[in-house]
Amino acid sequence: KSLRGNMLHQVARRLGFHPVFISKSNQKRGFIEYLRKLTEMKEGVVAVDGPRGPFHAVFPGIFQMAAKSGFEIYPVGAHYSKSIRLFWRWDRYEIFQS
Repeated sequence: KSLRGNMLHQVARRLGFHPVFISKSNQKRGFIEYLRKLTEMKEGVVAVDGPRGPFHAVFPGIFQMAAKSGFEIYPVGAHYSKSIRLFWRWDRYEIFQS
């Protein structure tokens, strides 16, 4: 739980999601809570490279969640024809231009 985490939590809730905090200090508890939510909601969204990277590195937790819950993993991405890419950020963050 942090300022950044709280901001992401609020945005996710406003978009209709039911976010789960997974703290670095207690990942096991967060993992169990997320599995509970998955079985309750029947779907979920996970940033597989985590909030701080490294870029394009998938953390093994996503595979453990799929195995324990029985849910399938569907990779999803986005591409913009016009955007500003922030190359200095670890995730190559892009800002959409209309």
